[in-house]
Amino acid sequence: MEKGVQVPGTRQYRNAQFMTPETRSSTHFFWNYLHDFDIDNPNIALSLRHSLEEGFNEDKDFIEAQQKVLDADPNYQLLAIGADAPLTYFRWLFARKLEAERGAEQAA
Repeated sequence: MEKGVQVPGTRQYRNAQFMTPETRSSTHFFWNYLHDFDIDNPNIALSLRHSLEEGFNEDKDFIEAQQKVLDADPNYQLLAIGADAPLTYFRWLFARKLEAERGAEQAA
């Protein structure tokens, strides 16, 4: 099927979630949930919002408990698993780019 082509009788959703650290122990969570049907019906967007909040709240207790473990030992090191490979690569690449940028600033 071609990208962007909708199958008749189906509904499409787009969900984007972004997190950015605020402090060592707090993070801002931004999200958006889009749909391509009943655009003029605010209840659809409200229902999607409630679903996303419900899902987040199911995880909230676990997230807060994990933060308590991290706060209890500032030297605690997280262990990576295979699913972390893209994030590990991003961090490695970002560190290299940052080093290069700092080196260029110092040379100037």
